[in-house]
Amino acid sequence: MSKTPPAHTVESRPESRLACDVCRERKVRCDRGHPKCGRCTRLGNRCTYYGRKNYRRTIELDLPRHLAELQDRLSKAEALLAQPRTVSSGLSYTAASASSSAPASECCMPCAPAYNALPELHMPPTPVWSQTSVPGQDSHILDLLADPLAWDRTDDGGNLEPCRSSEFQPFAEAPTTPAATEAYDFAVKPRPTAPLALPPVPGNTPEEQQQQQQQQHHHHQQQQQQQQQHHHQQQQQPIPEEEEHASEEQVPDLVSMYRNYFEVFYPTLPILNQYRFFSDIASDPKHPPTRSLSYAVALMGTMVVVSHDGTVQQQCYRLARKYAELCERDEHHADLNFFQSLIFILRYELDSRQLTSAWMTLGRAIRLAQVLKLHQLDQPASGGMDESDVHVSLPSVHEQTDLEERRRSFWALYVLESYTSMRAGLPCQIDPSQIQVALAAPGQLGPDFQATPMPLLTNNLDLSSDSIVVTAYSSIVLMASLARRCMRHIEQPDTGSGFWDHHYTLSEAINSYMASLHIYLSVKATRENPAAFSFLMNLCAVDLYLHEAAIDQAERQGLPPSIVTESRRRSTADALKITSTIRHNYPVLRVDGDIFAIQGTFMGWPLVMGVRALARELKCATDLTSDGIANALRFLFSTLDQIETADGYWHQLVAGAVETLQEWDEEHDGFGSLMVQGGKKGW
Repeated sequence: MSKTPPAHTVESRPESRLACDVCRERKVRCDRGHPKCGRCTRLGNRCTYYGRKNYRRTIELDLPRHLAELQDRLSKAEALLAQPRTVSSGLSYTAASASSSAPASECCMPCAPAYNALPELHMPPTPVWSQTSVPGQDSHILDLLADPLAWDRTDDGGNLEPCRSSEFQPFAEAPTTPAATEAYDFAVKPRPTAPLALPPVPGNTPEEQQQQQQQQHHHHQQQQQQQQQHHHQQQQQPIPEEEEHASEEQVPDLVSMYRNYFEVFYPTLPILNQYRFFSDIASDPKHPPTRSLSYAVALMGTMVVVSHDGTVQQQCYRLARKYAELCERDEHHADLNFFQSLIFILRYELDSRQLTSAWMTLGRAIRLAQVLKLHQLDQPASGGMDESDVHVSLPSVHEQTDLEERRRSFWALYVLESYTSMRAGLPCQIDPSQIQVALAAPGQLGPDFQATPMPLLTNNLDLSSDSIVVTAYSSIVLMASLARRCMRHIEQPDTGSGFWDHHYTLSEAINSYMASLHIYLSVKATRENPAAFSFLMNLCAVDLYLHEAAIDQAERQGLPPSIVTESRRRSTADALKITSTIRHNYPVLRVDGDIFAIQGTFMGWPLVMGVRALARELKCATDLTSDGIANALRFLFSTLDQIETADGYWHQLVAGAVETLQEWDEEHDGFGSLMVQGGKKGW
């Protein structure tokens, strides 16, 4: 009578868990450890348990090919089993049997190559390494052929090395994780196989044995050449698109990265309509522009995290660039997603100090904007036809939300080009006289967006009207326009009175913007809106840049000291304003989405301008004011250390200011006016 096991035995049995995705794809044993199995921990793979559905979906991407491979392997195995075998003290190995069994041996076990010139040899019993059974596995080889998942259903939880037999290689052709791809390289490369050492046949002379060894060596060299040629032909064959998508790495938790962008990064770069973005992903997720934009948005989401995963960030960056290049190759130019992905890629490259890549990406984005005529979105329609074959048109839209999204995307390019040009020391390519685009309207892009008439960007723009509501994003555009005008004014100075005419015109424009946009110059605004923080910092830097050039010009021309004094006063005031703005927003502890994570890239230039102005002021400051200036300099230096390393670009520009502060510290022992006041009181 059979005994029924007690109930507690069934209940106490742990729930069976499938092997992890990497081990299943590699067809190796997995100890099913959570959250990472032992093998993935040892090899540094990204261990995931997404279940058998995803695995089945990967297999079904090219089901006919897998069925054909299984049928071919099954026929080879049946042919191998149907071969007659001699059961004796040794295996009867003839030249005919060797040549007939050579194809079948490729899928089952290593054996001696065919040697047509060799006589009949009597081999010893089959060695252990040529057995067809897998160690620790009782199932027959045909069972594994019929059910490839039988490898995962083993009771042994140990971590074994991957099966290197060619019998199981077709199932491991498409690794889907970066770690699996790196670990998979050794499996697809041709491995040199040592020639089978045949035992000496009784009765053969030493000369005959030497001749046999030479023939074996010659045949082994031919076999290696054939393997290398076959491997080279496989590398030259293009990878099918379905197999390429199946083997692509899966970026973990894309949704949380999207959330980081829309909840944290969006106020700084509000160019993407969230509803249209997710609608495009749902409708056509494999479209190259959509895929490029999806990874680019995820890339923005990784930038706001202080302790982000560098591997995931590089993975998003690589995939975003990959599909952006695919858009160019397949001529998906007439797509806003492609243009926006270039904007996000450019923003990341600037943040990661990849200036050369950023300059090249900027050129691609500018040319694409000109091809799509994004710089003339609000130009009145002309009756003539466009004679150029270069231009392509975006799909016509009637919703104001879609038009506003295109305007904001172009202005993002305008702002990033202004910064990149200043950083690289190269002229801008977008001609301001050809821009016919209205400023960004207030409101968040979405179904509830209400279009507001906004003026075009001109040099004589009047912001005093109550009907014009300038957003923090538009204020950055105005600041970038002023920076461009100041750079052109300083790079091409007029030795006559024209220099001072331009100088006072620009100074009045800056004063007008400060008066009209005062709501973004308060401490509260800079704390609540990172765009307002960037606007205030860079507007002060532009004003400081203008007056520093005026000081140099006045000294060269020998003008009255009153002009130099006024410009020095404005420069010092701007530098102290930059210092106080950073103090009010300086994070006590680094958190996700702080000013260094979002605006660290655009803080370098204001910091350098402030340090230079304060260092010059420190040289001629009185004892009562020098210690305050020295403290401000120390604070700006500590802030600069937060955004780049000590050997960075901005640190090199302020090397002279560092020496000035060190000399002041040595002279005053770090106390400054306190020593003077103490001497007056008789300390």
